[in-house]
Amino acid sequence: MDHTDQLEPICLPEEIIQSLPGIVYCARVDQFWTMEYLSSGCEELTGYGVSELLHNRVTCFEELIHPEDRDIVRGQVMMSLRANERYAVEYRIRHRAGHYVWVSEHGAPVASSNGSSMPLIAGHIQDATNQKETEAAFLEAERRYRSIFENTMEGIYQSTPDGRFITANPAFARMHGYDRPEDLINSVDSIRTDFYIDPERRDEFLRRIMKDGVVKDFESQVYRRDRSIIWVSENVRAVKNEDGEVMFFEGTIEDITKRKLQEAVAQFQATHDSLTGLLNRSALS
Repeated sequence: MDHTDQLEPICLPEEIIQSLPGIVYCARVDQFWTMEYLSSGCEELTGYGVSELLHNRVTCFEELIHPEDRDIVRGQVMMSLRANERYAVEYRIRHRAGHYVWVSEHGAPVASSNGSSMPLIAGHIQDATNQKETEAAFLEAERRYRSIFENTMEGIYQSTPDGRFITANPAFARMHGYDRPEDLINSVDSIRTDFYIDPERRDEFLRRIMKDGVVKDFESQVYRRDRSIIWVSENVRAVKNEDGEVMFFEGTIEDITKRKLQEAVAQFQATHDSLTGLLNRSALS
């Protein structure tokens, strides 16, 4: 026999409720969010005691919510009431000291115990400031990385072990004669044959990076879009998953064609007579 239908709802003892961080509450769905019940955690979170917020004796909860967030909170609650579902919402409240605190609220509609037609909600409000600050820091770091990725003069890319580009920045695309990174990514089906002049350079690249996890100053001749040839130098690392399997390669690439031409000129001048163009003594010794 299934006895689950006979279980009574669990009511938490008052001492447990009062020990929870944040605010356990029951509120009317009116213009003030009039509080019918509050746990003592409200004082730490808002700066106001239970007796001050209860029934709007000193201020109402609506006044604590940041003006820009009030419609968001009310919209979430009203959707919850219409669907008779739980809701979750993040917003800012003003602490009594004047600063704003990010909070995370989870609640649900509840039935009135006195038969009132006024809708009620109950739930839990917790401090989410640290979480929001962490999210903001992450987004800022992502923005800065995206700015570097998009605007640096150095080519940056990611590629698969089987020889396709996954991502590329604008500098990488321009270096190879493409207007957009997407054009390059879609045009190169095989890095080994469509990119490297000598396909064996790709084989050597794979041998080194699979052995050491990185390649540094890897110089090769590669094709541009118009099939002209440039010299490049790559610094790349293998990115692995938790099992040690290589997921993709990522790194930077630099056009070193000018340097290679200068080196070739210097080498020619060092080994040939400047007047006759013939090999000099140093080249023959």
